[in-house]
Amino acid sequence: MGYHRGLILGLTMAESMLLLVFCLLLVAAAMITAERKRRMAAEQRLVQLETQNKELSAQLVEAQSKLGSHMTPTDRAKFESEWRELGVRSPDHRQAQDE
Repeated sequence: MGYHRGLILGLTMAESMLLLVFCLLLVAAAMITAERKRRMAAEQRLVQLETQNKELSAQLVEAQSKLGSHMTPTDRAKFESEWRELGVRSPDHRQAQDE
């Protein structure tokens, strides 16, 4: 007896399985393509953020050098203590301490 024509739209079981495998391959290809696009977008964003980070780091170094050259030791100590106090009072710092 075996598998006769007409089980699924007149196709044999083997033909039906081939169609199923083909459809699954199409779905897998679509998922891989979507993931590849997301990865490429993430890599581009990473490059942008790294560039921005380098620019901001350069600006920070420049600002620190300007600030450091114009401050007396007393002013520098006062600035550093106030900076530490701001860090202790910030909500992010409190959350980190609570954890």
